[in-house]
Amino acid sequence: MEGRILPLLFLLSIATLSSPSCPTSYYTNVISVNKRCNGLGSSDHESCYSSLDQAFEAVLNNETRHKVIICISQGKHQLSSSYNFSGVSDFAIVGNGSAEDVTISCTEGAGLSFYNSDTLFFEGFTLFQCGASQMSTSKNVFWQKDYLPFKVAMYITLTRNVSINDVTWHQSKGTGLAFYFSGNVTIDSSKFIKNGHGMSNNEHGGGGLQIEFPFCLPGDYYFDCAKSDMALVSNNRSVYTSNLHYDIKDSEFIGNLAYKGFENILKSRNEERKNYNFGKGGGLSIVFKAWAHDNNISIYNCTFNGNKAHYGGGFYVGYFDYAYFNSFSMTNSNVSNNENCFIRNSSWDTDESGGGGKIQYELNVTNVLGFNGIYITDCSFENNTGISGGGLYVCSSIGLPSVPSLVTIEGTQFIGNSAFLGSALYYGQRFLSVTVSFKHVIANLNYCNFNSNTPICQTAKKKQTHSFLPCSGIIYSNSFDLHLLGDNVPYSIRQ
Repeated sequence: MEGRILPLLFLLSIATLSSPSCPTSYYTNVISVNKRCNGLGSSDHESCYSSLDQAFEAVLNNETRHKVIICISQGKHQLSSSYNFSGVSDFAIVGNGSAEDVTISCTEGAGLSFYNSDTLFFEGFTLFQCGASQMSTSKNVFWQKDYLPFKVAMYITLTRNVSINDVTWHQSKGTGLAFYFSGNVTIDSSKFIKNGHGMSNNEHGGGGLQIEFPFCLPGDYYFDCAKSDMALVSNNRSVYTSNLHYDIKDSEFIGNLAYKGFENILKSRNEERKNYNFGKGGGLSIVFKAWAHDNNISIYNCTFNGNKAHYGGGFYVGYFDYAYFNSFSMTNSNVSNNENCFIRNSSWDTDESGGGGKIQYELNVTNVLGFNGIYITDCSFENNTGISGGGLYVCSSIGLPSVPSLVTIEGTQFIGNSAFLGSALYYGQRFLSVTVSFKHVIANLNYCNFNSNTPICQTAKKKQTHSFLPCSGIIYSNSFDLHLLGDNVPYSIRQ
């Protein structure tokens, strides 16, 4: 009788160790992580480990990379290594409860990466102080062969169909989450908090979330793949550059820092496609390069608060090269208390811009940038601080895109922002074919609210060192047409 009872009790104990919130019925390989586990499971397709490292190693050592779910029990768990998953599909990491209940603390150099994968699901956990070294698509000097490394907690490349719900990236050593050549991503009810702090002056990276449609993957020979999109087609990468979407909703970007490093790098120009993308977008950075087309990124009901970056304290959106028919929309979101990195310090670097956000159309004589749209609706930009464009900065380099592009801001209020030029809004350089319009910008019954936006002037109290900059305007426009449509009412302006 005892020989029958003991196995039954063992199976029942294993069942109680697995996370009840894990949707295990869909998956054929179930791995539970609980400090009381010993590696055994209730069947050949179930296992239970006492540490995350054991669980991830089990996945990497298993020939089966399909329909695998890792269920993590409540509490604090340690991640001691960097794990690179390639070719996984229908893969999930799920915490038992909410992100506040399950914390994954990383040792130095630990993190997660996914390459050439499909259908990933992450839910209910926090990645704390993670940051594995990965390659970026940026270079310090154009003619150098090597790309610049950066630290990132979770790195996803050549992957489609990613669903993220209630996941927090907290105090990552560099960037929280980065996507290259990826799409069809949903991020819901997630948080990016204080990522990118603690880097030295020679380090670069940081920021909450980075999305990039690049010319080349790190490791590709840059000068070949930058010439044409043949490399993308031959490597079946064209599916990762077009007709993709990112839906980000009900999420928070709080206190992140995007740092460019290398004090000698002042401008992120696109001469010969030498994009340097660090230091852009403290909370969120989005870059369209090469022939990226028909991609859509939607931000809904999100908060960007207390972030810092050299370009776009809260967020950054950049269109480069031959990108066309891409769109970025932000709806019902709050951008507040963000700033440029050096705004409060002594510095001669005046290239910083966009305290709340920055939108950049980068054109030159060799590129034919197509139509790309920006749509900002029912949002608020409050108490942001920048050198140019306290609330929002929109710019273009000199050039002629083949078709007009459009920046539309509707139903949005700018309150209490400050900058030297354009305390609320700055539009700069030559927009020969880019139209910026406000359509019925409404706050409080059909009025545009430009309340208490303040140009930063040279005063003894502020002790600013940028005395050679002018101090002008809540809206500053330079060399392009600005169309104001509907009721737009500035008030409480301080000159």
